[in-house]
Amino acid sequence: MLLLVLFEHVAIASKAQGSGEFTQTLFNMVMPVFDSTIITTHRSKYVQFVLFMLCGLDYESNKGKATAVDDHSLLYRVFTGKLLEILLDPLRATTMRQSSACYLASFLSRSTYVCIDTVCETLAALLSWAEAYMLTFPTEASTIATFRGKDAQNQCEAHCLFYTVCQAAFYIICFRGGDAVKFYRTTVAKKHIDNDDATDLGGMNIGSERWSRLCAHHLNPLRYCLESVRGEFLHVAGLLSLLKPALLQSLSEEDKEMSTGARRPKNAKPRRSIMTPALLAKKRLKEGVGGLGRGSNPLNSFFPFDPYLLRRSNIFIEGYYRHWGGSLEVIADEKILVANNDDYDGGYESGDSSVSSNSSTSSGSGNERQTTSGEQAMSLASAASGMAVSINQRTEHECERERKKQQADSQPPDADATTVATSKKTEQREAWANTLDRKRAQSIGSGSW
Repeated sequence: MLLLVLFEHVAIASKAQGSGEFTQTLFNMVMPVFDSTIITTHRSKYVQFVLFMLCGLDYESNKGKATAVDDHSLLYRVFTGKLLEILLDPLRATTMRQSSACYLASFLSRSTYVCIDTVCETLAALLSWAEAYMLTFPTEASTIATFRGKDAQNQCEAHCLFYTVCQAAFYIICFRGGDAVKFYRTTVAKKHIDNDDATDLGGMNIGSERWSRLCAHHLNPLRYCLESVRGEFLHVAGLLSLLKPALLQSLSEEDKEMSTGARRPKNAKPRRSIMTPALLAKKRLKEGVGGLGRGSNPLNSFFPFDPYLLRRSNIFIEGYYRHWGGSLEVIADEKILVANNDDYDGGYESGDSSVSSNSSTSSGSGNERQTTSGEQAMSLASAASGMAVSINQRTEHECERERKKQQADSQPPDADATTVATSKKTEQREAWANTLDRKRAQSIGSGSW
């Protein structure tokens, strides 16, 4: 009830101000409370969504002023920078830095207003920190020597911050990996085409070599991840070619050995249903990356912006929230299917069976077979020839009918009446035969009736 009152007040006041100054002022008031109380509370319930809503309201108020507003002044950029600052601060407590990594991963994954540039920059920063940590422990011997044997007994506890940071990067890839990798590769290709040496891509470098180096390290960060995150990341990494094939196969086999069998089925298509708070609560308990999911959770991780389950105040969050939409492969297949249907112009309206069967085969096969220009020309030629044959046959029938009619008309009035009657019966038999030659319905032809 208190959050409902607070959200209503913030929404009304923000709309009345219009300029966004009220939102920024309130954000600056809440941030010290977040830094001292909210982030230090393990598994905090829903209070953190105040910041989630404020960032969304600020984005809406500045959406039409994109040319006049500096992107770095947007509140979601400020909040992301604050979380990175806490994470990278060595003077902060380890538990607070872990919590900051969880907030960072959940915020970037769940908010619909965070731009893809921010996602790439954050992923690059997380990878840079992880690589620096790996340089500190280049071999297993150095790790054991540093922790005096304790690491061999409880490696997860000794490197908990490293594993939490890696899990945050994997979690973001599960939600935003398709868009992020596409954006990065497009930017790299554009730089090479334009020969732009001045542009530095190091700040958003999320290339596959960095992911392979991270996952191949002897600390094995995927081993201590949340089980649903590990499985989904390996699935996405295979589709986006983020890992070397041999490494991906090895990690996938290890994942199968470690799996508790509680993860969702592979390639399971997302269900289409109305997402009420009660259904979201049930979904969070049952499904994978969309919530904590089932399976092992060595780091006792939590993601603070998991689905918002308060029924009355949910309307203030829903517009800015990204729900788990299913596996990347399922989404890609649906987009490909829609694209094929849009490209298909309906074929011939004459109902020619050969053309319709070719069209349905090519649209149904999707990516497995693409029709070449030669095949298209052949199908068009066969369709044209079929139409020409039907026209010629129809012309011959008409000519024969006209010829017989002329013969009947040319006969003298006193011709044999039997000959005329025979000619009429012949025409009737031909007409009836043509009627029977028409294509019958499938149910009649199969004898099912």
